[in-house]
Amino acid sequence: MKIEDKMDFEKKHASFLFHLSENFLKSKDAVALFPGNEYLDEISLEEIRLLSLLCMYENYRSAKSISNDTGEELSFIESNLQLLCELGFAASNIFGFFATKKGLKIISDLTIEVKNFDDP
Repeated sequence: MKIEDKMDFEKKHASFLFHLSENFLKSKDAVALFPGNEYLDEISLEEIRLLSLLCMYENYRSAKSISNDTGEELSFIESNLQLLCELGFAASNIFGFFATKKGLKIISDLTIEVKNFDDP
C-alpha cells in the first residue's frame, strides 16, 4: 500500500469515527464508545471526536479555527487539545495543531474495532 493510499484510508476512518461520535454525543444513552480500552481510559468521547477531526485535516489548525469548525467554545477546544498533546495523540507547532502518528493509528484502530463490533 502506498503512503498516499494509507493516508486516504486513515482519513476515511477518521471521518467515519468523527460522524459516529457526533451521533453518540447527541444520544442521551451513550456514555462511552470503548470502555476498558487501555488507550482511551483517560479521554472522553468529545476528545475522540476532536482527535478524529485533527486526523481529517490536510494542514495544521489553530485552536480558534477548530473552534469555528465545530462550534465549540475555544476554552473547551484548548483544554481538550492540551490533553491530546499530553497523551501523545496530537502535537502543535507554530502553525497549529495536528494529529501524531500515534493519534492516526488509534483512530484507525478504533474505527476498525467499531466496524467489527456489528459483525457477528
